[in-house]
Amino acid sequence: MRPGFESALRQYGEVIKDIHKTEKGELVAPDVDLQKLETVVDYYVSKRSSELGVKRETQGRIFDLQKEKQMVIERLKARLRYIDDPHTPEAEQLKDSMAARYDKQRNVYSVKDTHGRIHEITFGEMVADITWGLSYQLGEDAPRVHRKTYVVARAKRALMEYLDMQICLEEMERHDRTGNIPSFAYEPFVKRFEGEELPEQNMIGWQAEEMVYDFLTRLTMDGIASAEVRKADVYQDINNKIDFSIHRQNYLRGVDTQISDRGIGIQFTITRREDILKKKREKVRLAKKHLEEVFLDDLVLVSIPIGSEIVQSMQKWEKAGRPPGGPMRFWSQEVKGTIIQGVLQNLFSQEELTHMQAALESSSRKKEPVLSKKEREAEERIRLMRRYLPPELHSNEAVLKRALEILKDIQDQDFKGDVQKQDKAFIGAIARFVRRQRTEKKRQEEDSANDLITSLCENAFLSHTDGADIPKRDGSPGLKKS
Repeated sequence: MRPGFESALRQYGEVIKDIHKTEKGELVAPDVDLQKLETVVDYYVSKRSSELGVKRETQGRIFDLQKEKQMVIERLKARLRYIDDPHTPEAEQLKDSMAARYDKQRNVYSVKDTHGRIHEITFGEMVADITWGLSYQLGEDAPRVHRKTYVVARAKRALMEYLDMQICLEEMERHDRTGNIPSFAYEPFVKRFEGEELPEQNMIGWQAEEMVYDFLTRLTMDGIASAEVRKADVYQDINNKIDFSIHRQNYLRGVDTQISDRGIGIQFTITRREDILKKKREKVRLAKKHLEEVFLDDLVLVSIPIGSEIVQSMQKWEKAGRPPGGPMRFWSQEVKGTIIQGVLQNLFSQEELTHMQAALESSSRKKEPVLSKKEREAEERIRLMRRYLPPELHSNEAVLKRALEILKDIQDQDFKGDVQKQDKAFIGAIARFVRRQRTEKKRQEEDSANDLITSLCENAFLSHTDGADIPKRDGSPGLKKS
């Protein structure tokens, strides 16, 4: 954002803090009351409107968004206090959040979705899911650093959305926009903030940027990539051509060991059209002249044409019921490797990139939702039951379905917690079912053999008769030989 705009927001923030203190009955100053503070608000809002030539209503809306940001910060502080001291008043629970159980030995979480399905997910994936409207409630069994990092990440995401909207509102009415940036350049961001639908091509591009950013966030949070990924605000996106930046600390050895926070800005695109890429390269070249304003060492254009993969992963994710892990859970290892190589090659050696891919692949789990506890028990019973089935029935869906029905009937009975008795009943029922299956199969085989023998006999009889009627097996008149 512009330095002047940042200063104005800080002024708004200080006034808002005083308003909140006064509303709570805390003394701000002996001669300050709410009425005087409202006058101060009106002064700052009117002054900013007059200086920039924008509508007073617009600055008023920006001020209201700043109040929303202040509320986000207050809720964050309350949650952090509760994590440090559970005896303090419990903070408001995250809306529609899924309880996450931590497995310390494997360093993963188990999450039950709204359909009762259980998923395994890493901490990095949980943070990445914030973008896709999924929230998690980390219990006291989770590491404190995870609990704190997660609530901070949620707050930062909300604050960034409010900030982007504030920037858009002001920039769309300012007459001193840099680089001949048209006001309509900010319209897609406003529409997205207000929940309006974007044109398909714009939506795919936005989804691609978000997925790549979230995927890299997952890598850094899970310790696969030793770097930090920072989201650019809307002003940096439009004016400085930065979608996000990647920062890596390098230790410089000399007389004193120093830490260099090297950062590279990324302009990401999925287009393969050379005419569009040419224009983007020129814009990036011009934007590089102002890198000192955004504290970056370099700015690179990264083109990875994965539009079809983005669309397919979104469709699969929606069809699966929006499970934990976001659309990225449906990416192939090939796509993940392409992103790692294409985006991180300017900060990491080839050996390090190869190591990242190997670490990611080894940590990858089956992305389809795993079964519920009851379903897992059923699968285990069927696995044991298959020892009693002939091999040709192992893939018989009807048999497996009947096995599940038998299991359900057994589970519905009251065995008063006697697991061995329940297992014995299940195996006994399965054994009876298998015997019936074998008897039925034997009968079918015998009938088939009898039919074959009868058919052969009839054909032989036809070839040796002189036209007499051929009786049927039941003794009734049969066909006449022609």
